Amino acid sequence: MKNRVDFSAARRLLLLALAAAVALLPIRMRTAGAEAPSGFEYLEVDGKAVITGYSGEAADLTIPETLDGLPVAAVRDLGIQSDVGTITIPDSVALEDGAISFCSALREIRVSENHPSLRLIDGVLFSKDAKTLLCYPSEFPGEIYTVPEGTEAIGAGAFWDCPFLREVVLPEGLKVIGTDAFGLCIKLTAMEIPVSVEVIGEMAFANAAFESLDLSGNIQLKEVSARLASGCWQLSAVSLPDSITRIGDEAFAFTALASFELPASVEIIGINPFRGCADLQVITLTGAEDRFTFVSPFLIDIQADTAICCVPTVSGDISLPEVSRIGDFCCFCCDGIIGIEIPHPLRQIGQYAFASSYALETVTIRQADSLVIGDGVFEDCPGLSALTILGSVAAIGTDAFSGNDLLTRVITDSDTVRAYFSGTDIQVAVSPEGIPE
Repeated sequence: MKNRVDFSAARRLLLLALAAAVALLPIRMRTAGAEAPSGFEYLEVDGKAVITGYSGEAADLTIPETLDGLPVAAVRDLGIQSDVGTITIPDSVALEDGAISFCSALREIRVSENHPSLRLIDGVLFSKDAKTLLCYPSEFPGEIYTVPEGTEAIGAGAFWDCPFLREVVLPEGLKVIGTDAFGLCIKLTAMEIPVSVEVIGEMAFANAAFESLDLSGNIQLKEVSARLASGCWQLSAVSLPDSITRIGDEAFAFTALASFELPASVEIIGINPFRGCADLQVITLTGAEDRFTFVSPFLIDIQADTAICCVPTVSGDISLPEVSRIGDFCCFCCDGIIGIEIPHPLRQIGQYAFASSYALETVTIRQADSLVIGDGVFEDCPGLSALTILGSVAAIGTDAFSGNDLLTRVITDSDTVRAYFSGTDIQVAVSPEGIPE
């Protein structure tokens, strides 16, 4: 049995931040010398070179067997490449997961039949035992690809930026879909996810044009990874299994979800999983009421005493429920909020909590309790003109009020707030009567 995932052909830009993991071994970072093939960066690990980047412009790239006299043991990461069309991998060099996946012009991979850890199957790179699909060349011709039976894992970025693919058929028995696995597959319109899949990596489906995502049959799946389907602008329906215990940061950010049903099994929710979901109106809880509650328009983590997110369709003046913390990106891009009242003791406002809320005009915090205001909390709120913060403020982060050209008056009894706005044109007083009209 398989679950159906529907895609449309719209392309959305996928922004990737790639970093090579550094092993906890005696290492030195180097750039290949004049006598070595140009453009390679590597780590020296136990007397061997591990390639961590390539900055050259070769269209036909051969991975060197030595660099500066050191044998090359592996490629960890070539980075994002737009020129490399072919890659030749010698028998002595291994590949780490995702090492060559982000080469958007790649047409061909060359590996000998004698390579001890790699093999080609119809031009697609696999592990030697054929259990892991490592890289489907981005420019490989063909609109339909069937992953061979016996494949148990799709590697990191394995199908990243494959512009010709319209359909991928996954086999029963598949267990893992790696990080960024199907990012930027702009024409992929049909794929079925086997219920055998137990792990799906971060951003695995990011910026695809899904219309629905049904994982309800994947009862071995424990986590919805960070940014799993972020940027899927047409994603309007998601079904999750009752096995899910964690929903990662921004898992469904910038999608078309109008409603969401939270499984009773969920114990942890990361940074606003619905950031930028302009159509979201309601979050339904199905038995998780001891850990979470939805007090419209806020989803509240009861145990963490935190407002996780605010549904972006809210409009007008709102009052925050009684919590001591507002989470990162909680009300990010909530364009309908005009005023917000926080009458209860408040200890923390997470970073960018109200950023880019363009209609926001007034903010009133009546009981700051050693309040920490994070970075960019009210950044780019061009309508914000009146701010009241009463009580004690411990710290104010970088750019907390940047981009607010209409902010002309601040009412506060906090020395920290007064010091923050000192030297600006903003009028600060302990009461409205202290600011002349």
